[in-house]
Amino acid sequence: MTTFWLIALAMIALALAAILPVLLRARHSRPRDTGAAALEVYRERLVELEREHERGNLSEEGLADARADLERELLHEVPADDPESDARPLLVPARASAIAIALALPAIALLLYAATGQPEMAGSSAAGRLSQDRIHQIAAMQPPQRIDVLERYVDAHPQAPRAWSLLGEAYRSTGSYGDAVNAFARARALSPGDAWLTARQAESLLLANGRSFTRSVDRLLNQALDQDARNPLALMLAGHLAMARGNDQQAVSYWQDLEDTMPRDDQRRAMVEQLIARAEGKDGNASATGGDASANAGTAAAAGAAVTVHVTLDPSLRESAAPDDTVFVFARRPGGSGGPPLAVARTTVSALPTEITLSDAQSMTPAAKISQAGKVVITARVARSGDVRAQSGDLEGTSGTITVGAATPTDLTIDRRIE
Repeated sequence: MTTFWLIALAMIALALAAILPVLLRARHSRPRDTGAAALEVYRERLVELEREHERGNLSEEGLADARADLERELLHEVPADDPESDARPLLVPARASAIAIALALPAIALLLYAATGQPEMAGSSAAGRLSQDRIHQIAAMQPPQRIDVLERYVDAHPQAPRAWSLLGEAYRSTGSYGDAVNAFARARALSPGDAWLTARQAESLLLANGRSFTRSVDRLLNQALDQDARNPLALMLAGHLAMARGNDQQAVSYWQDLEDTMPRDDQRRAMVEQLIARAEGKDGNASATGGDASANAGTAAAAGAAVTVHVTLDPSLRESAAPDDTVFVFARRPGGSGGPPLAVARTTVSALPTEITLSDAQSMTPAAKISQAGKVVITARVARSGDVRAQSGDLEGTSGTITVGAATPTDLTIDRRIE
C-alpha cells in the first residue's frame, strides 16, 4: 500500500512541477530585452534610409516621413520606464491559478481513481486480489466459463497466485491437464513453499502423462512432502508411486501417515484402510485409485510423454520486452521437419523465469503429439506483436535436443533477437 501511494504522489508532483513554474513566471508582455532589440532595429533602418537619401533614391520629404514612421514604431515597441507596472496585474491571477491547480489536481486524481479504479487493491498484495465473494462467484460457474473469466483475470493480474491456482483447478476439471500443470507452476512461483500447490502440480503432471509416474512427478512429490510432511494429496500420491515401484512397505508408511491426518468420522478413512490392506497383501480387491489422484498405480512407466523446461530471459534483453508481451513455448521434432508443433504453451514476460511442462494435452493436432516423439527441441519466443509466427524484433531461445520424459527440467534462455 505504501509503495502504491508513494508512486501516485510522485506522479502528481511531477505533473505539478511541469505546470506551476509556467504559471508562476512573471509574464510581462514587453520585457526590457524587447525594447533594446527594437532600438537596434530602429538604428539599422535609419542608417539605410539615410544612405538611400544620399544616393538620391529618397527625397528629403520621404526621408522625414520614413523617420517619423520609424519613431512611432519604436515608441510602440519600447516598454515604459517601470515594466513591473503592467506585469503586476498578470502575476496576481497567475499565482491564484497556480494555487488552485496545486490543490485541485491531487483531489481530482483521487476522485477519478475512486470512481473508476480499484482502490481496494492499493492496500492488498497480489495474493489477495480476489475477494472471497468473487471466488465463490467463480466457483459457481461452469468450468468453461470459469476458465474464460480466470484467463482474462490472470492476463490483467499476472502476479495473482490465487487466480492461477483456481485456473489450474478449472483446467484440471475439464481434462486440460497440461494447462493445469503450467497454471499450478505459475501459482507456485508466486507462492513458494506451498505444499498443496506443489502436490496439485504433481497430480496434474501425472494425469497429463497418462497416469504414468515419471521422475518429474517423483521430484514434485518429494518437494511437497519436504514443504509439508502431512499434506494429504502428496501422501496419497506418494503411496501410489511407492506401490508402482514395488515398494509396498513404503506405500503402507505413506498411507498410514495419511490416515493419521484424517478425523475419525472421515468417510475416506475406509478407502485409505483398504489401500493399506492391499499394500500389505491382505485385501486383493481394494482399488488402486486414490481420491483426487485418479491414478492407477499399475500403469506406472519409467518415463512419461512430457518435457519440462525452465525458461528465463537474458538480462541483456530485458529492456527490449514489455512485461505483458506474450511468450510462446513449443516443442518440435529435431531437424525442423516442418508441420505444426508437437505442443504449445503460452505465458508472459512478467512470469519469467518460470517452469513450463509440455505434454500431449497441449498438442495442436492428434497427428502430432509429444508422445509420438522420442526427442524434441524446445523453442521459447517473446512475440512482441502477439503473433505466434516469428516476426522481426521478436526475442527467441532454443534448447538442444531433449529426451521426452527427462527426469529434470531443461534450462532454456531467451538470448537472441530475430532480425
